[in-house]
Amino acid sequence: MRPRNTYLVNFPLNNQSPTANRDKLFKHFLEVLRDLFECSFDRFVLALIQNFDELLDRLCGRIKVFATLDQLIPLFREVIVLLKGLLVDVRELLEAVVNSLQLLDQLRWVISSAWAPRTRAK
Repeated sequence: MRPRNTYLVNFPLNNQSPTANRDKLFKHFLEVLRDLFECSFDRFVLALIQNFDELLDRLCGRIKVFATLDQLIPLFREVIVLLKGLLVDVRELLEAVVNSLQLLDQLRWVISSAWAPRTRAK
């Protein structure tokens, strides 16, 4: 059943041509297409901007890594100098310990020979 007040044929009223409604429909259809195109174009531009931004972030990240590498090279040099100093200090400490042990051994020998019972020659 057809709802009330609907007609298959529209007759123009108020001196309008019957194509006026079709023209409005065509204009609305064009506006809808334009809006769809604008939305898809906006999404496309947004995707380009996001990808470009991500690319810039990656490049800037690599630049930061290179900058930190430039800062790390002097730090590695300083670490090498400190390690050399540590090795020299450890060598000197070990030499002092060895010298102290040798002195203790000589002292023990002197003490043991001084306290050793002497045999009398006849």
